[in-house]
Amino acid sequence: MENINVESSKRVKEIQDLHKKVQKQIEKANERYQNQANKNRKQAIFKPTDLVWVHLRKGRFLSKRKSKLLPRAIGPFDVLEKINNIAYKIDLPGEYGVSCTFNVIDLKPHYDGDNLENLRANSLQQGEDDAPLVNHDEGQPKSKDLQELLKLVRNQLGAQEDYFSILPSKSLAFLSLVA
Repeated sequence: MENINVESSKRVKEIQDLHKKVQKQIEKANERYQNQANKNRKQAIFKPTDLVWVHLRKGRFLSKRKSKLLPRAIGPFDVLEKINNIAYKIDLPGEYGVSCTFNVIDLKPHYDGDNLENLRANSLQQGEDDAPLVNHDEGQPKSKDLQELLKLVRNQLGAQEDYFSILPSKSLAFLSLVA
């Protein structure tokens, strides 16, 4: 009987040691996976009174995401409090009809230079630089870079000099964009 007890106690000890080794290997593997997954993540930490943009998710802001052309973010809004590392309470007006608690994934920091109105400005407003690229009186491009590009194209195609002078101005504008 003593022999069986000694063998069984050895076997129990071996299994316990094996469990400890396996547990350490699992912890190391999980740590490697976590490091790999978090390699490019940036931890966003906001303080109360920080300004943030709120991402308009389709499931949460149904009335604000009707069209692809509408803004995908609203704001900037003040951060009221930090709930935990990934949740913040935002000073969101009641007109949106949603909870004011947001995941950090839906929040982006507001910088002083951020201004969505400038992004949606009409590029054809008065005072904008929408001058034609070609002097219609002379039939030649206005910029020297465009003139050099046209010379290169002429040389590559073996075209005559006057071929490009009869092109419409839209074609010359296209060539200027390619350069």
